[in-house]
Parts: sequence; C-alpha cells; structure tokens
Amino acid sequence: MKPALVIAAAVALSVTVALAAERREHDAHEHGHATMHVVLEGETLAIELEAPGMDVVGFEHAPKDANGKAKVWKALSLLENASAMFTLPKAAECTVGHVHAENETMETGERREHGHKDEGTSKESAAEESGSHSAFHAKYEWRCAHPDALGKAQVHYFKHFSGTDEIEAIILGPSGQTAQELTADTPDIQF
Repeated sequence: MKPALVIAAAVALSVTVALAAERREHDAHEHGHATMHVVLEGETLAIELEAPGMDVVGFEHAPKDANGKAKVWKALSLLENASAMFTLPKAAECTVGHVHAENETMETGERREHGHKDEGTSKESAAEESGSHSAFHAKYEWRCAHPDALGKAQVHYFKHFSGTDEIEAIILGPSGQTAQELTADTPDIQF
C-alpha cells in the first residue's frame, strides 16, 4: 500500500473503532454479539476480538469460586490458541506472531500464576472502566509470506463459544474497508 493510503486506512479504522466503542457505551449491553476488527496491511494480518463474558463462560462478574476461575482460564487458553480459533489458507504461508487474550475480572497475580502475560488491567480498575459487565479480549497477529492468497479466514469461534449468535467484523485490507456479519452458519472472513 502507498503511505497516503495506509494513513487514510488507519484513520478510517480508528474512526470506526471509536464510533463502535461509543455506541457500545451508550447502547444496552448486548449478549450474543461480539465484535472483531481485522487489518491486513502488507504481510501482516491482525485480528482483535471482543466478546461479553456471558457469551464465553456464562457469567460477567469476577469468578466467585474455583469452578468459575477454571472456566475463565479454559476460555483464555482456548482464545490464546490461534490455530484453534482460525484457519488461514496454506498458500498464504502465514506464521503466528503475537497472541494475547485477557478477561477484565482476573487479577494480575492470577494471570502470572496461570502463565498469562500481565498486559491486562487489575480487577478493580477493570470494574471501574467497564461497569458491571466484563468482556474477553483477544489479539492475534500473523506474518503472511503471500497475503494475496488470503481469500478468506475460517473462524472457529462459534464452535467453542456457542453463546455468541453473531460477530460484527470490520475488515480493513487492500481493497478497502468492509463490514461482515459472521454467524455459525457463515463464519468465514472474506478478504
């Protein structure tokens, strides 16, 4: 992409993300609905996913017992497994780079104890920022030797988290910005 086009695309995505965040703040919390932002720039494919805790583990509060904590850690481990969440075309020759998942309710010390990096916020600050609802956030990054071979990406999220009815996906790539609604019946990102 030319530098001016990259800057324009980044600004368009920033505005879209800001508007979506503002809409989420003002709208009622919507269960069954997740959001995904996908950016393909050069050889880098980046995906960010946000889903309500209710859809992922069946509750949105901090886990109250060992069983609840186990559900959160299982979900985080699954979300941090890029190959369990996505399948990219072999012809694109993509290798996983950075992957990170977090849940706003888990303490920093608990994250370290379970082998997760301390990129998340503490339970107290997350509760202040998000009100009474917690969400799961996941970030993925791949380096693709042949990004032009990325016709689609298979999304396996619905196989693991059946509490989500749809994912609103905003895709920014070489052909511009598009929006797609992913469901269990139509789970693939089209580039």
